[in-house]
Amino acid sequence: MASGAFASTEAVSPKAYILYSIGGLHITNSMVTSWVVSLLIIVGIRWMAGGRHPKLIPSKGQAVIESMLDGVKDIINPIVGKKVADKAFPLLIGFFFFILIQNISGLIPGVGTFGHYDESGHLLYYFRPGNADLNMTLALAIVSFIAWLYFIF
Repeated sequence: MASGAFASTEAVSPKAYILYSIGGLHITNSMVTSWVVSLLIIVGIRWMAGGRHPKLIPSKGQAVIESMLDGVKDIINPIVGKKVADKAFPLLIGFFFFILIQNISGLIPGVGTFGHYDESGHLLYYFRPGNADLNMTLALAIVSFIAWLYFIF
C-alpha cells in the first residue's frame, strides 16, 4: 500500500509562468532557462576552444570539441547526403546540443524548486526546462522545417 506521505499533490505545471512583461512581451520561466542554457553553451564552447582563434596544435578542450564535431558530422553525412551536409551541419549541430542540454537542465538542482508563492500558496518557480514547454518544441520544429525546405530547394 502506498503511503500518503510520499504522494505529491502538485506536479510540474503544464504551462510556463510569466515572470516579467516587457512592452507586451511576456518573459516566462522556460525562456529564462533557455537563455541560460544558450549562454552556457556559447561560453563553454568558447572557453574549451581557447577563445576566438583556434590553435594549429589544439588544446585538450579544442580537441574534445573538434572530435565531437567530427563525430556528429560523420553521422549526419550518410543521412542528409554530402551535398546538403555542409550547409545543414551548423543548424543540426546547434539543435543537437541545444536540445541535449535543455533536457539535461531539468536534472540540475534548483530547476523547478526556487521561486515565490502566489496568493493561493502555489509555488511559481523561476527556472523550468525549456523542453517542458510545447512552445519550444513547436518553435524548433518550425525552424527546422523551414530550414530544411530551404536546403532541399
